[in-house]
Amino acid sequence: MPDQEAEKDPLSSLMDQSQKGNQNAYKQLLSQIQIELKPLLIKKIANEEDREDILQNILIAIHNARHSYTPGRPFRPWMSAIANHKIIDYYRQKNRQSSRETDQEDTDFAWNDETQIRLETNEQIESLLGKVSQKQARILKYMKLEGLSVKETATLMEMSVSAVKVAAHRAYKKLKKEIEKES
Repeated sequence: MPDQEAEKDPLSSLMDQSQKGNQNAYKQLLSQIQIELKPLLIKKIANEEDREDILQNILIAIHNARHSYTPGRPFRPWMSAIANHKIIDYYRQKNRQSSRETDQEDTDFAWNDETQIRLETNEQIESLLGKVSQKQARILKYMKLEGLSVKETATLMEMSVSAVKVAAHRAYKKLKKEIEKES
């Protein structure tokens, strides 16, 4: 049974026609969707390039899900649900990227500050690592010499990620003091 609100909504009508194979109605629908979604995206997404990418993702999702739209029902709530899911996906991905970048920054901060550690021989490395606990030395070897991530190091050491970060930070501080003494 058609919804009275849907009968008044031109987008619902365009979607109904699109589902029946009307290509002109489909082009018109996509054009109207873009016009309607741009203000929402401007409000929710600061970066202009990201807004354009998300808009394209929403249009693709609507295209892929068009078979799930029920003719005669209001179109805007259906479209809004898809748009909101894509916006949420964007923020989830952005948070995951930010988390990975933070992990990398946490492991590199002490080696990249004003006290650059330049070690030329294994004896120098072993000598320095001898100034920290065995556990800290193993953590530094895994992370800096073998290039493992904090998470991989935590798994090998049977420690939590945060415990590895704390141990590495303390080792970095101690090594920095030792290097400064020798300079």
